[in-house]
Amino acid sequence: MFKNPLKQIKILSFSILFLVVLLAQNYEADDISIGIDNDELENIFETDYHNDSDYGSYIYDVKELLPNAIEITDNNYNYILNQKPWTLVLFHSTRCPHCREFYPTYRKIITYFTKYFKNKFGNEISIAAVEIFESHTNKFCDLYPVQGSPVLRIFRRGNLGNPLRYEDPMYYDKSREIIRWVVELVKPNR
Repeated sequence: MFKNPLKQIKILSFSILFLVVLLAQNYEADDISIGIDNDELENIFETDYHNDSDYGSYIYDVKELLPNAIEITDNNYNYILNQKPWTLVLFHSTRCPHCREFYPTYRKIITYFTKYFKNKFGNEISIAAVEIFESHTNKFCDLYPVQGSPVLRIFRRGNLGNPLRYEDPMYYDKSREIIRWVVELVKPNR
């Protein structure tokens, strides 16, 4: 093709870079809003959902770390999982550093589903959290064991024995990907 291999490498590198930029633009433009104003939706993803209790401090109160998530316990899990057609559950430990890194992402997900998704589809989904390794959640965690944390599972009313698990690692902000995953599961039922 080219007699100069360096020129060939430069052209190939430029082509790959061009494709990556093009794919990134399409990825960002991908609409997860389901007909909701994208400017308003972008505010969720641009807002800093970190707070002082995420890092450094040793606050172990789930209601303070995830204020809008429904707390699942051994006493209420059956009611919570059967209350709405879908329930997204975060299995976490407030002592886990990976979970603390994930809390801001989960707060974005909670905001999306409580503020925007609810307006479009009504009350289709509950957003919950369960503290693993705690005495008040042993029974529930025995039913749905986890190997590590954080773990996201979505439960469908009537099929509680087979929850779906979000399989990708959650070590950075994956709020958009997780929201897409949940919307794709919930949306076909409308």
